[in-house]
Amino acid sequence: SNEQNVAPVTEVVDPAEKWKKITVEMWRDAVYTNQTYFGDLIQDTNEFVKNIAEQIKLNGHRVSMVEVGCGTGEFVRANEHEFRTAVGVDFNQEFIAFCKTNAPARKVGSTQYFQGDACELNDLLKRKFPQRAARGSRGVEFWDDSRVVACVGNTIGIIPEELRPRVYEEMAELAGKDGVLVMVYWNARWFGDACLNFYHANPNLCGVFEGESVDFKNTTLKTPMGYRTKWTGADEARALMEDLGMEIISLREKGKGIFVAARRF
Repeated sequence: SNEQNVAPVTEVVDPAEKWKKITVEMWRDAVYTNQTYFGDLIQDTNEFVKNIAEQIKLNGHRVSMVEVGCGTGEFVRANEHEFRTAVGVDFNQEFIAFCKTNAPARKVGSTQYFQGDACELNDLLKRKFPQRAARGSRGVEFWDDSRVVACVGNTIGIIPEELRPRVYEEMAELAGKDGVLVMVYWNARWFGDACLNFYHANPNLCGVFEGESVDFKNTTLKTPMGYRTKWTGADEARALMEDLGMEIISLREKGKGIFVAARRF
């Protein structure tokens, strides 16, 4: 594939630019490979989020969801019916176009996809959803709901390190006091296995790499093509949430995933 020739090692690659170049075909191919490697984790993620939505609804609140880094929309499509409004946000315009084309019709509630920067998440959604009630409506769409703000499938691990604190902050602010921040990380314990059995099997996604690309101590892979990913341990996830001043509702390690639900105090 000529994708491997896009970025020689000597060239400085802006990760954001790299991400815009990943095509729907490349991503869907990786998602298919994901299904074989991460099948259980995908199921567990859907179940984790569904349970949270049910708890909020049982307490008498309407609930909506935003996924940060929705890719080609698999997670939103699998879970949209649990939520009054489901929103997918991604940096990549081609991904968003794919999501819109493949969005099934909904009788109750709505699903929307927006191209945008996770570092500007609140501003983006304030532009998209009016903060005043429409005439004859039962309150303000989206803003009156409890909001589940999710970043799953280790998307946060692909976001450049220096931008992550801002993304966390934006997500926490959007969830607010009665919403829930949901993070699903890829489990650091599985990092070595993944380098061997997932990334090497997936050169379309990350390019060909040798041992020097792998940092076992920090469970980080950085390939010559400019792909970078970070895997996270349970203790690390707990520390991250505490640094953000979040109360942890649930933090569990299951298989290849670290599942976190947290909220602002």
